[in-house]
Amino acid sequence: MSSSVATYDDVVQAARRMRGRLHKTQVAESLALNNLCGARVLVKCEALQRTGTFKFRGALNRILRLSAAEREAGVVAFSSGNFGQGLAAAAQAEHVQCIIVMPGDAPENKQVTTLLRYSFQKFEPTRVVGPGSQLWSYSGS
Repeated sequence: MSSSVATYDDVVQAARRMRGRLHKTQVAESLALNNLCGARVLVKCEALQRTGTFKFRGALNRILRLSAAEREAGVVAFSSGNFGQGLAAAAQAEHVQCIIVMPGDAPENKQVTTLLRYSFQKFEPTRVVGPGSQLWSYSGS
């Protein structure tokens, strides 16, 4: 992708890269939104995607675009929510080392899910990365 705005071709290439790695999620029509907008509205049911959000798609696409050297170095994100879980799941699926830094006040359900579902381990930071922040690490094995 040469610019910060995705093109149609970028989307087609991403779909090809991720083929077979995603859940197919349905598209549903919303009569309530149709009435509210005065037009036909279709909603992509991304709550049915791995991790329950669309964030997994973007994280997986980026992981799949890493060079061999970048894959070896691993990935890091600061997230207390859906992107952290999306990146964790994508990194785990592609066996890439991943560190998620979560703020100390991250929702408990996000912490537990990241620790248990994606086999992350909590460890104490050797230096302060933010007030109350926590580090989470997945070895990629």
